[in-house]
Amino acid sequence: MSSVRVGIVGCGAIGRLHLQRLLADGRAHVSGLFDPHETSAKQLAAEFSMTAPVFDNLEDMLASAEMDAVVICSPTAHHFPQAKLCLEHGLQVLCEKPLSDSREKIQELVRLSQEENRLMMVAYQRRFQAPYKTLRREVQSGKWGKVRAVTAYKFENWEQGIAGTWRDDAEQNWGGFIGDAGSHLLDSILYCTGLKPTNVFGWCDNASSNVEITASISAKLSGEIPLTISFVGNAQRLREEICIHTKNADLMIRDEKLWLVTAEGISDFPEEELESNSNPDTGFLDVLLSNQANPAPAECALPVYDFTLAILKSQGN
Repeated sequence: MSSVRVGIVGCGAIGRLHLQRLLADGRAHVSGLFDPHETSAKQLAAEFSMTAPVFDNLEDMLASAEMDAVVICSPTAHHFPQAKLCLEHGLQVLCEKPLSDSREKIQELVRLSQEENRLMMVAYQRRFQAPYKTLRREVQSGKWGKVRAVTAYKFENWEQGIAGTWRDDAEQNWGGFIGDAGSHLLDSILYCTGLKPTNVFGWCDNASSNVEITASISAKLSGEIPLTISFVGNAQRLREEICIHTKNADLMIRDEKLWLVTAEGISDFPEEELESNSNPDTGFLDVLLSNQANPAPAECALPVYDFTLAILKSQGN
């Protein structure tokens, strides 16, 4: 196989981003576009001058479009039923985060993908980006000594953009900013450190929205390592930072760059020492076409779900 026939499930802003990446990669042929609002699918097809058929019913696309794989870019509440249906139709699946609002549903997707011998990948994009891959390599190599503490924050003007959308509906967007955009940060912490949360306390606030917008979290990771996280979904602009404090250095991602802080000073990692940079769509095609290991299997959604649930439960939700 030299190319992959892909269907796009959900043709909003995220679907557009995935389509751009697939077309830029060049190894995918888009065989169909589905959105329950057919106009959205038609507009996306027209924007990229595509002749792929458009569908407003997913089962119709699965029955008639010739596809090897799908990329699921729909609202969170649809991820599980759509991913399950596509796996049952024998397709490889790349699904946006979070995978589901239920541990049992995530486990069902893990089981089904294994039984059907199908690729199931979660679009945790940090796992494909050079700074995070390099941070993971450096921390888990042990060269800087034992991890002593982890601090992180995620700021974004998220609240302003969700009014009137599915993201401001608690039934469709479990966990609000923490469960949606914040899941990238939670996954990054677990991915880079290789540790798991053991004790979690979180305070959340909805601000003027119907879902959680801000949160302050104190936790412990494996080995009694302290972790603190701040989520501010009504900030002025997007900023994200992770700092892993080890015995001999602080390794920090700030403004999408990896920095090394020692007693001698602070410096950014030389470009030649960084891991390769990629994205979930190229990574998905790499696994399918080059037999590379899956960097974001469905199983990785389980600890993120557990972490999010612990945060919400600890403050009474």
